[in-house]
Amino acid sequence: MMPNTKPILSTQDIVELERLYAELDVIQEAMSDQIKTAQDRYGNDEIEVTRRPDGNTEEKITVKQKVLWQETFMLGPGSPAANDLKKLHPKVFELQEEEGRKVNEIHAYEVKIFGFDRTQMSLPNVIRLVRALIDLEIRNLPANKQRAIRKRPEDVETKA
Repeated sequence: MMPNTKPILSTQDIVELERLYAELDVIQEAMSDQIKTAQDRYGNDEIEVTRRPDGNTEEKITVKQKVLWQETFMLGPGSPAANDLKKLHPKVFELQEEEGRKVNEIHAYEVKIFGFDRTQMSLPNVIRLVRALIDLEIRNLPANKQRAIRKRPEDVETKA
């Protein structure tokens, strides 16, 4: 007989996880569109930026926006190039922050429902997750089909 425990996953958990990932997809698509539009329309525009080439003295230089985009992709959102682009294309960076919040929300939800961080899964966690998914699928079957499915060895009562 199976122990009377709460299943690791429910249909509602899966639906919620799919909803969160769908929201993330919308944010990422909007961000990608904003970046592509900014690069296509303004990539060859030159702007004046301030840099410290020797680490001390500020110097104004003129660069094309596409150079700033390349620097941002290489050095990240905290780079001087990204700070210059934030002034010109704030929507891109607002969407990036929104993406970060959504990723954190998804991560917290996954830890809540799975009980572990999926980015650091061990083999026992993989097995546990696969079993939970199989159990969820079995629970969603009609009762007569559930009984027809062969039980796992640990689910079978032993005679003492």
